[in-house]
Amino acid sequence: MKLAACLFASTVLLLVTSCKKDDDCPAPATPPETPSTLDVSSFSLLDSGNYWVYDCYRVDSLDVIDPNYYHRDSLRVMGDSVIGVNTYAIIHHFTNGSFIANGTLLWRDSADFIVDQGGAAIFSSATFNQVIRVDSIPSPNSVVVRYEVFPVYGSVSVPAGDFACYMVAGDVLTYGNFLPIASWKYPRTYWSAGVGRVKWYTYFFSGWTGFRYQLRNYQVQ
Repeated sequence: MKLAACLFASTVLLLVTSCKKDDDCPAPATPPETPSTLDVSSFSLLDSGNYWVYDCYRVDSLDVIDPNYYHRDSLRVMGDSVIGVNTYAIIHHFTNGSFIANGTLLWRDSADFIVDQGGAAIFSSATFNQVIRVDSIPSPNSVVVRYEVFPVYGSVSVPAGDFACYMVAGDVLTYGNFLPIASWKYPRTYWSAGVGRVKWYTYFFSGWTGFRYQLRNYQVQ
């Protein structure tokens, strides 16, 4: 079962089992209808000078913060560069105010997708509940991650505010001798129109902790 579907189903089950009588329970909210298409540029926001500042915490499998670990990251659009026939936005990644090694991202809008320099889809504003990208580690110990975009029913709360979001969720499959990956380590990223990337998680598949990035403040044109 897909990650987003599992989360939604668990929420509905909790609502039903916590009520003593049908009369005491409000009717479940009807999920909003997903638009057939959205303007991808309202998510990418690749104008020069735009920036986003994130709190980064180390978290465990229950999303509990490690109080001994914290840093502040930021992404800033520095201009653009033409590679081949395509124009990419140059995005620099800073940690605690310092530019990090290998911290340059190259993104562009392509039809209804945000893609990186290699052409991999980062986000889609029109392809929902379908695979938009597949990452894989070769055999004999294969790990395959399939990414899909889902609407989030309810707002995502971060220090910068509460935002209606779409979630890019990775569904992790393993083959060969590689152990199954726990679902809490599945990658997920939250995007909001007019804001950009609001929140995301990264994990090492072989580790017991990961990192949560949440938007603190931002400036976009």
